[in-house]
Amino acid sequence: MRLFHSFITFVVLVIQKPTSGGEITKGGIGCYIPGECSGSPLLDLDLPSNSPVVCHLFCRENWECRYFTHFHEQCTIFQTCDNIVDKEGAITGERDCPVCSERGLCKGTFLDVSVEKDEFACLAVCQSRADCQWMSYHFTTGNCEIFSDCNQFDEDEWEFVSSSRECEVPTTTTTTTTTTNTTSPPPDLHLEEVWRSFDLGEKIGMAGILSGDFNKNN
Repeated sequence: MRLFHSFITFVVLVIQKPTSGGEITKGGIGCYIPGECSGSPLLDLDLPSNSPVVCHLFCRENWECRYFTHFHEQCTIFQTCDNIVDKEGAITGERDCPVCSERGLCKGTFLDVSVEKDEFACLAVCQSRADCQWMSYHFTTGNCEIFSDCNQFDEDEWEFVSSSRECEVPTTTTTTTTTTNTTSPPPDLHLEEVWRSFDLGEKIGMAGILSGDFNKNN
């Protein structure tokens, strides 16, 4: 009897990468793109800003702001932005752009904390609550902190990663592993008896053998 084992395994992984700076476009100019917004600033003075994320938060906190430009630790916010002009070191984006997987800790109105397996599980917790707008996940402890807003952003807290609720949670789809065991039928066995006589002097001996012929079915 022969036992043949055959198995086929298909595994399909679909991740939707979380949206992050410079990788999406939302109708207008886009998100976190190089260059400076060409428009009329909402404020006469630029705001101090140590990163494009902080500048983005300034824009979100001002209901008139629709666009922002971060340049050399300064933030300029705009209501309109006709186009983007080249300016080395400047980063521009829209108010509605999500902030996804940014290293740093959100410092806003605290809602709750839980322990989650990764940042995307933390993001899912935030999205499950109507009052949550931001999450910060600590890689070492697994602590998931959620907030109703994010007025400040501390990039020195490098063990945290933060996202706004608009970011997307990657999905994983895995097909079921299929294992098939196939047992071949036993081969046909044809037996044949063969007898031979031989002379032992005073006696005659008989000897027989049993021969087998295996016919395979494959």
